[in-house]
Amino acid sequence: MYFIVFWKEWCATIPSCWLFKESKIFKWPPKSKNPTLESIKATLPKENWSTIHYNRFIGPFGVAKCFVDNENNNIGFESQPLEYGNFFSQEPLLTKQSEPTNNNVESNNEIYISETLNDLNDTNQLDEQISLQQNILTSCRRDIQTIKKTINSVYLLVLDMSNEAPRDATNNLALNLPITSEKELKDFEILLKEDAAARSQYKKMIKNIGGTTFQKHVRNALTATLTDQMAYKMSWTGQKNSLMVKEMKIMDLIIETIINSRLDSTIDKIQAVIKSWLQHADDRLPKEERINKK
Repeated sequence: MYFIVFWKEWCATIPSCWLFKESKIFKWPPKSKNPTLESIKATLPKENWSTIHYNRFIGPFGVAKCFVDNENNNIGFESQPLEYGNFFSQEPLLTKQSEPTNNNVESNNEIYISETLNDLNDTNQLDEQISLQQNILTSCRRDIQTIKKTINSVYLLVLDMSNEAPRDATNNLALNLPITSEKELKDFEILLKEDAAARSQYKKMIKNIGGTTFQKHVRNALTATLTDQMAYKMSWTGQKNSLMVKEMKIMDLIIETIINSRLDSTIDKIQAVIKSWLQHADDRLPKEERINKK
């Protein structure tokens, strides 16, 4: 009989003679041995074998998944043997203990090989069931993320429908926004890079601003952060001696916050809105204030 055991970083199929349920441990062959072949042959554990504590197991099963190489008269697993580099690098998982006794050990290796060859169809059904469960779990994780984003979107929509003016709702003395000068911009960038509390407060401000669409949300966040006079001096790539914003912490946090709360947004779409908002800053200025970008 065979069992599938799970521990911290891996899982493996082992014969019953390696498993000791009372102690929640199983035996594993040393590096000099091939675990795949030893498992098929149901070799009895030796004193130099490692003792591993498992988290859980499933089984028993009548067979281990294997193949037969008729040309070379060999038997082996369809899956590749475990890589010792991934397993034995986890020192806390390995402990040396005295070899437990197992009164139910099967000593006739030919029985195991015979069962393995005769019941391959049962193993294929088990593999299909495991694959189906994994697909269900993956789908559930995606659904949970979608639900979380939907809740955030509804929350932001409610805020936007409350008729609260974005700039009035986000005037915060600690953050000193909106930015009106290059010195304030430089100081705010340093603050965001060095102060985790400031970053958290700024992200919360962006989230609470809201917008009926992600485009409106981006523009509201920019309006609350920069005056039009400052935006007029800036561009995404810094062309024509303007201030380059694409590597600023401000833009990173705006993108991060909105993409995590709006289902209809992507990084490229948010960047496009920022670029457009900066490019049209002069349209929002009175004529007398329109000057050449320095």
